[in-house]
Amino acid sequence: MTMKDSGNKDQIVKLRVSGAERDMFEAKAANYGSISAMIRDAVAHYDDTLMKRRIESMNLLYPLISKHESNLNRIGNNLNQIAHYCNLLAANGEYNMQVITSSVEPLLHQLLSLNSDIAATEHKIFTRIFSEKPV
Repeated sequence: MTMKDSGNKDQIVKLRVSGAERDMFEAKAANYGSISAMIRDAVAHYDDTLMKRRIESMNLLYPLISKHESNLNRIGNNLNQIAHYCNLLAANGEYNMQVITSSVEPLLHQLLSLNSDIAATEHKIFTRIFSEKPV
């Protein structure tokens, strides 16, 4: 979105900045011709609703990450228990591949399903965060 030149620029807006900020404004304004032109362009292109939506979307990430971390920890604990059990069986000469397969296979399916869920949810959130239009 750009603003059309509305004629005379006869209104003054005062802005207090530090010396370092003034230097930064001047450096960034070099491509605009003036600090005023840079600020007008920045304001014309700024979309506060887009930024609010991005912040809200980023806030959705924490519970999602926490949930998936909990699920991964649970599955990891189960895998550790199975590994411990396999070691006991091997030490006693009672290692049975069918028992191991029946224990490990459901966990692998859970991991694949969880990974798929994470990828789909991550895609939705990042699409929302980086979309230029309201989602």
